[in-house]
Amino acid sequence: MAKQGRKMRTRNTFSDTETYAMRNRSHFSAKEDDDLDVEINPPQNIGTRCVQPRGSNSSGMNSINNTHSPYFLHSADYPGLCISNQKLDGLNYNNWYIVMRMSLDANNKIGFDGSLVRPAENDLLFKISIRCNNMVKSWLLNIVNQEIYDSIMYYDDAVEMWNDLYSRFRVSNLPRKYQLEQAIATFKQGSMDLSAYYTKKKTLWEQLSNTN
Repeated sequence: MAKQGRKMRTRNTFSDTETYAMRNRSHFSAKEDDDLDVEINPPQNIGTRCVQPRGSNSSGMNSINNTHSPYFLHSADYPGLCISNQKLDGLNYNNWYIVMRMSLDANNKIGFDGSLVRPAENDLLFKISIRCNNMVKSWLLNIVNQEIYDSIMYYDDAVEMWNDLYSRFRVSNLPRKYQLEQAIATFKQGSMDLSAYYTKKKTLWEQLSNTN
């Protein structure tokens, strides 16, 4: 009985100590919760903040990891890529211009015609913008004939190539317009079937419309 009594007293003592500790923990936990509500702000997404470059062109659509960004370069993009099967020869500027813009738009590089402002040199996007600009320059050089190639290859910016080609070959629109008007006026079906005749006639009208 004495032994049993000692065991019971020991258990009661342990329970009282444990109860006291639990009360203390509850007290401090409640106090810590109160302090947390006052002093600690919600966590921030540090990882996202670190990977975003600084500057006005460094977020959202301009991120190089965004496939819709003009600064995104696909693994299939390379300087020798021919993005159009129609080369500029000086007489087909209007058709070349339309096809070229469609191709650049499909590759998210249409902004390098001058509408996209180059980032500042202290912007983390500056170097990647230079790479994209050189890529567009290479694509432009790939779809002009050799004579035109030699005359525009020394420009630093793709927009300078655009402006040069526009200032030179848009002048040919006036004689080209006259040629198309004469071709439409004198065009006859001859031995062509109706479908081929209509297709050729429609092509001439479209070319004249875009020449204006």
